Amino acid sequence: MSFKRISDAFFLCCFAYMAVWLWLALPGCKDVGTPLLPEKPFCPETLGMESYYYYFDQKKPLWLRTSEIAILFKTPKDSGAVAAFAAAASALLRPDSVRLLYDERPNPIHEPPWLVWGVQLVPGVTSEMEKGLLDALKGYEDIHFATPSYEADSVFRYKIWLTTEFSVKLLDTTKLTELHQLNSQFGITQRPDRWRPGVYYLEVPKTLCRNSLEMSNYYHEHYRWLIEWVAPNWLF
Repeated sequence: MSFKRISDAFFLCCFAYMAVWLWLALPGCKDVGTPLLPEKPFCPETLGMESYYYYFDQKKPLWLRTSEIAILFKTPKDSGAVAAFAAAASALLRPDSVRLLYDERPNPIHEPPWLVWGVQLVPGVTSEMEKGLLDALKGYEDIHFATPSYEADSVFRYKIWLTTEFSVKLLDTTKLTELHQLNSQFGITQRPDRWRPGVYYLEVPKTLCRNSLEMSNYYHEHYRWLIEWVAPNWLF
């Protein structure tokens, strides 16, 4: 074999080796498969309230309201029962302020239908106090969710209430298995949107250390290879 053929063969071997190395090193060059959990602690001890959210790939600011929270009970309750619960649960809650925020019963999507109550907080509550209250309310078996409220839009400052859900749009509708695998890592359940192909509503369990707003932001910032956009499922 001539020197030229040996050098050509050596060059081809080196080229093949570099191609394989690049394919393994660059995520965009291969199917990443089931995403791994982050190396750093997923639930840091000092996890604060989020001050932003993503809406169809746009980052929007939020202003936390420390004046009212939303509560959904697993067992439907009337206003009197909710007021009695507020009086017994915490001195931070105002039993006289109970009001119905959302009644899904005329056209139910969930089972049981959502009946969400708003309960105001006493004056002087800080964001840290509110977070501690919400964490404590998670411990009640009959509470499906207890979530904060926010103001959105720097001009109109309209009020919105967080739920346990956020929606995602897949980049590729054939990647449903990957979405299911991702959700399973966090105990998140999913249901399809009946009218929009590739769109799914994801429900965050109250046992997870992050709420639906935090998970919505987390999905947008870490899984762009799978998800086109995310949006929290707010109550207005």
